Formats: sequence, C-alpha cells, structure tokens
Amino acid sequence: MLASSGLALAGGRLLEPILVTGGDASEGGPVLAALKDPEGLAVGPDGRLFVADRGGDRIHIIDLKARTVEAIIGPEVRGWPQPPVVWACTVRGVQHVAIEPAGGVLFASHEDPHICRYDPGSRSFSIVAGKNGKEEFGGDGGPATQAAIRVNGLACDAAGNIYVSGANRIRRISRDSGVIQTIAGTGKLGFFGDEGPAVAADLANPTALAVDRNGTIYFSDGANNRIRAVDRKGKIRTVAGNGRSGPPDDGDATRNSTGEVRAVAVDGDGDVVFINEGRRIRRLLVSQRRMETLLENPYGGLEWPREVAGLAISLDGTIFFDVPKSNRVSSIPATLLGKKTR
Repeated sequence: MLASSGLALAGGRLLEPILVTGGDASEGGPVLAALKDPEGLAVGPDGRLFVADRGGDRIHIIDLKARTVEAIIGPEVRGWPQPPVVWACTVRGVQHVAIEPAGGVLFASHEDPHICRYDPGSRSFSIVAGKNGKEEFGGDGGPATQAAIRVNGLACDAAGNIYVSGANRIRRISRDSGVIQTIAGTGKLGFFGDEGPAVAADLANPTALAVDRNGTIYFSDGANNRIRAVDRKGKIRTVAGNGRSGPPDDGDATRNSTGEVRAVAVDGDGDVVFINEGRRIRRLLVSQRRMETLLENPYGGLEWPREVAGLAISLDGTIFFDVPKSNRVSSIPATLLGKKTR
C-alpha cells in the first residue's frame, strides 16, 4: 500500500500527489504505460509526457488527455518495427530525456558516451554528441560528435541549444554549428568562483540541469549541496543552498540547506522546482530568494523506496515526478500550487 505525505502551504492548501501513469491495475490506478524503473521526465510543448523508462529500454510518450501511449524503441531493442538501419545509438538504460523546440527527442544514459536524437517526423535516429571510448572530457571547440562526454544531466533551451553536465563541467552544444564548448567548470572538483566567470569556477559532480525562458541555466552542483546558476553573460552564482547536507529548511534560499539535489525544473514564472535525496519536492521562488517545501517523502510506504529521479513541469505549471522503484509517475496540479494556468 502506498503512503504519501501531503503538506499544507500558506492558506491551508494540502498537497497530495495524483498518480498519472504506471502502478498496478489491482490498486485501481491509471496504468496507461507499464513502467520499469523510470528515471527521466520531460513535457513537450503540446503537453505530452515523455518518460525515460530505464528498465524497459524505451521512452514512453503519454498523452494524458487522450489517454494514449506510444513508445520510442531503438532498432537494437526487440520490437522495433522498421527495417535494419545503420545504428550506433541504442535506447538501453535510458535515463535522461529532453525535448527540442522543433519536437526532436534527445536522450542519453550514464553508461553510454553519446547523446542521441529521435526525429518523430522521419522516425529516424542520429547521434548529436559523443564518441566511443572511456574518456569523459575532450573535444571542446570542435564538433560535438567527435567529443568525449559524460552525461550526468541533459537539457535544451528555447533556441534548441543542448546542455550536458559531466566531468565537473557544464557544456553547450550549439544548435546552429554543432560545436561543443564548456560554459561552466574548470574540471577541478571543488567549490570556487561565485560571482565571476563560470568557466573559471570549480564544480563538484554537477548533475540535473534546467534552462529558463531567458537563457539562465540552473543546475545541481551535487557534492557542493547547492543549486547554482549561469546567466547569459556567463556569470555564475549560488541561488540555493548553504553547502551543508541538511536537514533542509525552508526560508532564505542561500542560508538554508537544499540537501543534495537530484532533479531540477523551471516553471513558466521562472521559479525553480527541485527534489533532494530525502525525496522532498521543493520550490525556489527566485525573485524572493526563498525556498519552500511542497511535498515530503511521496510513496514513503514502499518497501525499497529510492530517491525521486525525474521531474518535469508542463506549460500550465503542473509538476510531474517519479520514484524509480515505484514504477509510477505522479503529478501535483498547478491549481494546488498557486500558479495561474496558461
């Protein structure tokens, strides 16, 4: 039996997650897609939900309004309906997914040194970054397809540029040129450089990424227990977290702890929603420089609960999240969050 903890926000509103896909039909939930250890989430501009299903070796595309499901399955995975093609990128163990403005689906896993793209129009796959090998960094200033990369986080901005975290760096792949370049991090493990050039800053295992509509990049600086941001001028700063591991507290964003952040997303108002290793879903009100907890320990009754790994926000402000071992994706509707729906 699942247990969830609803928390009251200002005004006495009580948040309870709503199961939207996965789970067990015997519990009366809307299964829609049978999930096997989902990790990454994204929401397309048309509102469809993309679920990187690591254990199922596929990406589910879920239309919650029409209650239909499609799946992206690589040609090396059993069940692919197309004739054999030249292929060097699989969907096995997929953990990260991001949607391009034109509708392309980007995906990657920690174990594979590539970022791949699926084109829904042509039903074709291509490699957009990475080369075979064990190196985690190399090739800056050249074609992304010839670069050594490590994918710990993946995001795409409104212009179609791709961002990837790994090797104590944040790198950008230009939509126009396909060139990859480091935009934050020296590669040295540490904490240094706030309020200066991001390329001269030290990071510590950066993971989750998100980009707001103005081009500001927010990321989890994992071992530093902070959320940091890089603005369009290349300046880096801490926006949440005091560097201590916890317990996390609400209030002043940089004086209180975030805990180690596992997932990050930005809503339409420019506020940052994030999830820490303690399975708390929290929000950074950027303009107020204040943190608040939205939900604590969803699915706390699971025998082997794991941290929340996937997080995405729809255009209307609804938050979607998953707990991998629960094989479920749930939501917090925008109407409960004090957001004006669009």
